[in-house]
Amino acid sequence: MAPTALRPNALNFTQLASLAANAVVPSAGKTFALHNLAFDHVLDNAGGQTFDGNEILAWSLNVPATQNQQWTYLDYPSTEGDTVFTLQVLSTEDSAATKQGRGGYLRIDPTTNLLVHGGQPLAWKLIEAAPNIFKMSPFDDVFSGNGALVATDRNSAILSPTINQVALENDVNELAQFWTFGAL
Repeated sequence: MAPTALRPNALNFTQLASLAANAVVPSAGKTFALHNLAFDHVLDNAGGQTFDGNEILAWSLNVPATQNQQWTYLDYPSTEGDTVFTLQVLSTEDSAATKQGRGGYLRIDPTTNLLVHGGQPLAWKLIEAAPNIFKMSPFDDVFSGNGALVATDRNSAILSPTINQVALENDVNELAQFWTFGAL
């Protein structure tokens, strides 16, 4: 079967090459900024809020880096051989001695299919499209529509939290569905 062509995006080839060149393969316990390949937005816990259900946006990178755009990559147990993980935003409050005690995991609002942050971890699966370039889909087939849904940056412009909230959408192989992990 021939590979499906990627749909157009807002970045030019030089920008895409720079994102890919600066990307790394994520490893457990390390912290990253997650960049969208189409628009160079990053995953952002809106306003750094700590309450469950806070929106996860595709937003401009803050300079200097802020904790609401920094995500800790944590391995998730899997017996199926997939690369399974969860992400935890640094802007949530630390409690006890371990990061696992603070909540703030990347989750899905099941009523809207929009990404939020919340208490209990949700297992995600990395789908590698090219070296250091990934799609992210919930590991659970119920949430992922049997693998048909992936995290998607829905808007090229930064407009508002409502418009720029990351969503699970059908995998149509467009660059808005590809992400890189940038080392901090």
